[in-house]
Parts: sequence; structure tokens; C-alpha cells
Amino acid sequence: MNHQDKIKEGERLPNVARVSMKGIEYALTKLKGRYQEIAKENNTFVIHNWQREDRVDLFNFFTREYLNYANKQCEEGVSGGTKEQINNNKRITK
Repeated sequence: MNHQDKIKEGERLPNVARVSMKGIEYALTKLKGRYQEIAKENNTFVIHNWQREDRVDLFNFFTREYLNYANKQCEEGVSGGTKEQINNNKRITK
């Protein structure tokens, strides 16, 4: 059975993905303004009280910003923690 059949049957795939904490911090920084806009539209800061489409919008925004950060890392390369990498990360998050 291939992996697509397993997914269709509800089997969970092994969790092998890695997450960049710097990428999460970058995305959270970008997310604040959008979160406030949506909260104002919904008259509440409680996400589970928002319209479903607004919750999806927020998570889509976060995911896109995280992937933008990851894409930038892919384009420029990751140097393994040298001074150059640290400077690149500072530039990306500004």
C-alpha cells in the first residue's frame, strides 16, 4: 500500500518535519498586525469565536510568512552558525 492510500485510510504519517524557531519568531512578528485586524472585524480577540474563514485566513497568513522565511534560507543557504548566518537571520527578520 502506498503512502497516499494510507493517508486516505486515516493513517498518520511519521512526524519527520523540522521547524525553525527563528522562522516561527519571524512569522509571529509579521502575524501581529493581521491578528489585530481580524480580531477587530470579529469584535473579539478570542480566535475560537471568529468566523471559520477568518481563522483559516490567520493560519494561512502565518504559514505563508513562515514559508517565506524558510524560502529565504534556501535561497541564501545556511552556513552552520557562522557570523554570516547570524547576520543573514538579523537581516531577514527586520
